[in-house]
Amino acid sequence: MQMTSDNKAIRQNASNDYKTLDDIIAQRNILAQEIENSASKIANHWEQLTKPPATNSKAEKAAAIISNCLTAYDAFMLVRKITKRYAG
Repeated sequence: MQMTSDNKAIRQNASNDYKTLDDIIAQRNILAQEIENSASKIANHWEQLTKPPATNSKAEKAAAIISNCLTAYDAFMLVRKITKRYAG
């Protein structure tokens, strides 16, 4: 994350008491922008992480479907095992 000189100056004053309402508003705006930038980066990384790989042939599509089915079955069995063990 790159900071401008204004950001750095306000960051240095972050631990200090703010003198005016304008200082507080400026800091709030800077933090809101940083949060928005972070949120877009997180969304981009999450999309890359969860996007299924592209399949080119019917065999790859079938293998992906089977893999997803096995993953769902495995998750179901894990939940069933955990609930049996801790349900009473």
